[in-house]
Amino acid sequence: MMSIRKGSKVSHSVHGGLWEVITRETPMTVFADCARFTLRNIKTREFIMGVRDKDIITKSNPRFDQFVQLGV
Repeated sequence: MMSIRKGSKVSHSVHGGLWEVITRETPMTVFADCARFTLRNIKTREFIMGVRDKDIITKSNPRFDQFVQLGV
């Protein structure tokens, strides 16, 4: 999996669409099993906060374009 950084263009496994990574939230407990991010939709400017890295589809995923087309 490629590194997910601020400004990266990604898709979301549930919402689809093209999103920009706005922030990376550092886990504050030893029980945190994943990183979380705040995303902004490129078209609608809508924000989603607390998105798990497991729910982010990066450009390295062969189905990235399909997820982008599924969204708004």
